[in-house]
Amino acid sequence: MNENKNSNPNFDFYSFNLPQTEEPQKPEQPEITNDAVENQTEITEPIESSVNDEVTDVTPEAEKEAPATDGEALTEPAPAPSPFDFGPERRRMRSTYSHLGWGVAIITIAWIAISSILYVLMELFAPELIENGIISTMLGTLPLYVICMPLLFLIIFNRPRAVIEKKKLKFGHFMLLFFMAQALMMAGSMVGNNIMDILSTVTGVDFYNQLNDTMDLPLWFSALLTVVLAPIFEELIFRKLLLDRMLPHGEFAAIFVNGLLFGAFHGNFYQFFYAALLGMLLSFLYARTGKIHHCILIHMAVNFFGGVLPTILMNWADYDALMILVNDLINNPENVEQLDAITQHVMNHLGGTLGVLLFVFAQYALAALGVVFFIIRRHKFALKKNEGQLPGRLALRTAIVNPGVIAALVVCGYLFVNTLLSAILV
Repeated sequence: MNENKNSNPNFDFYSFNLPQTEEPQKPEQPEITNDAVENQTEITEPIESSVNDEVTDVTPEAEKEAPATDGEALTEPAPAPSPFDFGPERRRMRSTYSHLGWGVAIITIAWIAISSILYVLMELFAPELIENGIISTMLGTLPLYVICMPLLFLIIFNRPRAVIEKKKLKFGHFMLLFFMAQALMMAGSMVGNNIMDILSTVTGVDFYNQLNDTMDLPLWFSALLTVVLAPIFEELIFRKLLLDRMLPHGEFAAIFVNGLLFGAFHGNFYQFFYAALLGMLLSFLYARTGKIHHCILIHMAVNFFGGVLPTILMNWADYDALMILVNDLINNPENVEQLDAITQHVMNHLGGTLGVLLFVFAQYALAALGVVFFIIRRHKFALKKNEGQLPGRLALRTAIVNPGVIAALVVCGYLFVNTLLSAILV
């Protein structure tokens, strides 16, 4: 202990009183002769003038910068800590997102090319099979699941993945997320439908939602496709393969870009907005639980409630026949017999008609509950911010403005244009 105290030059000064010592005697000054004085004057005069010249050369800015030292030795101040250098992380993030974007662009091109080739071959050698809705639908979906998904894995598998703590999703939280999904689906569907209505008004083309074509398919096949196959493969592609490799660079950009690509991948405005919002919600769920089957189950529930269940109810109510009677009444409001026909149809299909009405009410009720629950528990949806990751706007710009993601969006944009052109040609 004594050795450490003595080794500290400030310890004795602050902790103890210095010992009293006698004042040292000043050395006697030698006598200065007149010759010495003259010589000293000759030497010191130019020195004083040079010092004065140096002082006059100092600028006011230099005087402000020069600190007062009171005779102490001048030392340079310690440099202020520099902010985090985002350059390396930005290059890594840009490289990762560009790689993933190229993967999406490549599998989308491969999907279009393979489906087109199969369709042409089928039209040449077995044109009667093209009229079969099940076969034509399989030509458009199986290449994506069987060929393109493994291809995407081969392209991006070497990218580092996020390590997510596995958490179990409680049933109450599952229902809460389902209600929120209904709110997002309804809001996105309204936006998409309004945009398509505006395009129809401007162009004079009666666009239609091609998703309605699935209603003409056998119910068992429609349920297999939309409730089983699509949720499993889409979640494996976008959440397991892509989001897993986006999350190491931050949640905000990963969730937003993943949802954006998920919506664009659907290839039409009817589905883009609600698919993008649903993709963001499912991306958040995966980032918090790390379990892909939670996302698959939510996706299945949403597709069943929004696609299969209304099809069942409308078939039960013979909805198409009912709409024909209603349109005839609108065109001929004076036809009282048409009103009696509508009433008779409703009474003959009372259970189905009530089911449709209850379904519409349930849609709005669940969406309202989703909004209320989100407002109440919005603090639970705060995104994590890890040290060293890019801030929000810079991260988003880096994740989107890169060759790969831009290429993926351009290729998906082709799907949008192709969908609109096909409706115009029809």
